[in-house]
Amino acid sequence: GSEGLVGEVVLVPLTPGGVEDGRKEVRLPLQRDSELRGHAMTLGRHSREHPNPWGIKDPRVSRCHVHLRVASPATACVIAMGSNPVQVVHNGGTLTTMLTSKSQECTLREGDQINLVVEEAVAGTGRSFEWSGNPCAYRVSFVETSAATAKARAHEEVAARALATEGGAAAGSAAREIEPPELISV
Repeated sequence: GSEGLVGEVVLVPLTPGGVEDGRKEVRLPLQRDSELRGHAMTLGRHSREHPNPWGIKDPRVSRCHVHLRVASPATACVIAMGSNPVQVVHNGGTLTTMLTSKSQECTLREGDQINLVVEEAVAGTGRSFEWSGNPCAYRVSFVETSAATAKARAHEEVAARALATEGGAAAGSAAREIEPPELISV
């Protein structure tokens, strides 16, 4: 049976060609559990002020680029947190939702692709030139996992963020370990 199973929305990082690139997946439990604080999370570029384990380094992605929020126990939505456009591609590319201003949101569906960078609107120039052509994309999946696994993952994320904000040598070392290889950096 499905007893003990919970839903999660999983964002799988993709290369510019649409292939999984090996960076850490973004996971958000869909069940409301105050102990997990799993109702919402912010996805953006890594910095000392906003540490995260996802390896986003493209300067065209703001530190608080999008908010991923539980919309119901079975669905999630993405919310633009600033003026940088965010693109959600549905149905394998036949339908696109463009979030172009703060607080615009889009309900996510299985197989959608979230592009944190819209190249036509924010071209790679200057210090962001090395990321040209990379949409900083994620494929959306909805999965079931055990409640214990979801809880453990959420606690690991909280611990990783706490370690990264301590600013000590161990935090710096941990942050370097999670950076993706240069060829796939976003």
